[in-house]
Amino acid sequence: MALRDRTAEQGAGDSEDGDAALEAIMWHPTWRTAGGSADEGTSLAIHRIGERRILEIFSDLDAIHDVERRGDVAPSNTVAFGGFELFEALEGVAIDRVSIDPASDHTVYYVGEQVDLMRAWARQIAVEAALHVPDRLSNPFAKLANYDRYSIVLVPTAQATVFMLAPDDGGRDLAALFTRESYAEEFIASLGDAAAGAFTQTITGIELFDRLKEMQLDGMVFNAHCSADARALSIAVLERLLPDVLSS
Repeated sequence: MALRDRTAEQGAGDSEDGDAALEAIMWHPTWRTAGGSADEGTSLAIHRIGERRILEIFSDLDAIHDVERRGDVAPSNTVAFGGFELFEALEGVAIDRVSIDPASDHTVYYVGEQVDLMRAWARQIAVEAALHVPDRLSNPFAKLANYDRYSIVLVPTAQATVFMLAPDDGGRDLAALFTRESYAEEFIASLGDAAAGAFTQTITGIELFDRLKEMQLDGMVFNAHCSADARALSIAVLERLLPDVLSS
């Protein structure tokens, strides 16, 4: 199924289907939008209707041709972005609506707070890309270091609240870290009684990696025992992450 069909079928809501549509948007390899490139960088053309600022994006060249077939003027100059890269580039840009394939029969609109939600998804997916496709980012360590929405799992004991580790057949002490709160909740559910009383906490990369530095660990596992693909990293990676945290 083409991306335009998935987003139209799943919609722009806050349901699981809406999340699936947002994830598809963020992983889409190439979005095109009106704009241009120059020595000082890439600029995006924001379309105005009255006071509203609208960004129109196209999933492929056919979607641009749909504009012409409708009898409207298609953008003559376009720039290409990967999914999450496009929405990260919108940080700080005032936009009231994102229109996806606006001339097609499958157009989807995101408005108001939904646009902010797209930016948040972009930050989340960028961190997951840093874990699994680091070559797609110019500095994956900085991306990991400065993410502000990690989740960890804590367990209260008689003595203190303990940072929960990931189960490991080899007996290693591995910090369990999660890029989404929902993944941390899946982790708790997967452990059953072994995680009785456990709860999640949201933490910034600055706080998290500074805390891990003080623990006696063999490594860390991102998104263990959940529906995502897990990614294990050596504790030595902290030596790469901490300078990026401290320079942020």
